[in-house]
Amino acid sequence: MNDVERGWITEHLDHLLAVGVDVRDAEQLGAHYDTLLARWLGTPDRLRRDPNPDVNLIGLGLGAHLAGRTGLEWAVVSDEASTEIALYASLGDIMIYPTNAVAKRWVGHEIGFLPDFAEATVQTITHIQAAHRTGS
Repeated sequence: MNDVERGWITEHLDHLLAVGVDVRDAEQLGAHYDTLLARWLGTPDRLRRDPNPDVNLIGLGLGAHLAGRTGLEWAVVSDEASTEIALYASLGDIMIYPTNAVAKRWVGHEIGFLPDFAEATVQTITHIQAAHRTGS
């Protein structure tokens, strides 16, 4: 990652902190996502703004939450179609795209998903890494 990409993440995390969201708390982050989505859904279609800034905001917050609990690190991942910010761990060869995970739930209008999703993801990562440490 370069300084611009790190700055972009920091900018979003600072914004969450400024509005009172502690990304270490999946319940707080999830409540903020629910508020943003509900507000967006409550706006008439013709007046809705692009949801990508909100999706990125929550996705990067989710990524910071997962990184803080699992030790995964931010990475920039590119293929022939796109470049995305993801989380990566070499132990278990784990790659997670938190903004993509949020985008899919936003498109599906899923309220209340984030705390359980975060917990399940942490548990899965922990299990994968433990299995690779013990060789099982």
